[in-house]
Amino acid sequence: MAALLLPLLPLLPIALTLGAPQARGGAMARARMPLLASWDSPDWRWGYANGAAHDVAMAVRSRFDGRPARARLLADLRSAEPPPLDDVKMVLSLAWQRARNYGYDNADWEGAMEQMAACAFEGEGGPARLAEAIRLRLGNTDAADASLETLAALSLESLQFEARGL
Repeated sequence: MAALLLPLLPLLPIALTLGAPQARGGAMARARMPLLASWDSPDWRWGYANGAAHDVAMAVRSRFDGRPARARLLADLRSAEPPPLDDVKMVLSLAWQRARNYGYDNADWEGAMEQMAACAFEGEGGPARLAEAIRLRLGNTDAADASLETLAALSLESLQFEARGL
């Protein structure tokens, strides 16, 4: 039995990072552990059927498989305690990828996804660059002063995330 579980041990930190949300003041709170890899890691391998990005994407898709979880995420993005940025970036990337794959990307979200994969939103100033990339695609003057989390919610809403999923 232990021999069957041994290959799954490297995935444990990723699974724990994306642990189940718990209600607390209306925001999603979760036990966080560092990811084994991130967007700028060679182990990340966005777009491949293996690698850390694939493993995290599977966990995120599972976590937001139902409409209630997606609605809660949209509300949490506008709450006083928004979800961690790493989680938001993965959800955005998967939603943008889905829009491209299913032909409803009408604002070049694919371009933002490619920028994400190229690590354009990593490091110092990364969140501000991500906010600007979303703001540019929304073309909404009401979003001029919006926070990154609100912009993420607006992006997801423009793609009908709650109904369509990831």
